[in-house]
Amino acid sequence: MGLTTLITGGSKGIGYALADQLAQRNHNLVLVARNQSPLQEAADKLRSKYDINCRVLAKDLSRQDAPRDLYEKVQAEGIKVDWLINNAGFGGAGRFDQQSLDRQRAMVQLNATTLMELTHHLLQEMLQRDRGRIMNVASTAAFQPGPNMALYYATKSFVLSLSDAIHQELVDTNVTISTLCPGPTSTNFHERAGTSGRIINNSFLSMSPERVAKAGIEGLEKGKSVIVPGFMNKAGAIAIQFVPRSILRKIVDYLHSST
Repeated sequence: MGLTTLITGGSKGIGYALADQLAQRNHNLVLVARNQSPLQEAADKLRSKYDINCRVLAKDLSRQDAPRDLYEKVQAEGIKVDWLINNAGFGGAGRFDQQSLDRQRAMVQLNATTLMELTHHLLQEMLQRDRGRIMNVASTAAFQPGPNMALYYATKSFVLSLSDAIHQELVDTNVTISTLCPGPTSTNFHERAGTSGRIINNSFLSMSPERVAKAGIEGLEKGKSVIVPGFMNKAGAIAIQFVPRSILRKIVDYLHSST
């Protein structure tokens, strides 16, 4: 009997690519996303390609009560989650003061609070069994401030800082937590975030979701703390540490300007 992995935001983009990578490894899957139809379509595709069990749970994880409801649903259905991948998230372009407060509150809930709560809930069970893996999806945005996407960058910094700290707390256990930090990726993220046509999206650094997912799962299997797919993204993440923040924020501001 294979392991069971729960993936949030698992119906498309990086989330679906991660699901495909794990299905290849004979993992049974629990896919969670907001809309039932894309979830069901993704699950049907995975079942037709691989001999696995794939459940779907439609849940709007940007709601305050969603993480607890999801955890209780998993418990009620008797699902033992061996691996957890917190992938769901979204961004928003524009000046912080000009963004809808309700949308920004939902972003913090989905990108940070829901991720934190699901990690906390399922980590307890993994520690009781003394085995398990968690991967939280951040971004190379986590390494710098992000003018014109200020809150998105801030939530990804939160994810990286939290997960990296917990990784150290777990060194004497058989449970690991990793942070996946992809750079620009060819998904529909930019359409939803309103960043289509920005300089940053025309970068030669852009990777396919499949390449990002492959690097992510390989790093997760090795128990790596921080996974940055792509040589140039890795080099950039290192170089950023030596750039004064006064200059760094101007560079990011430029990258988020229109082409």
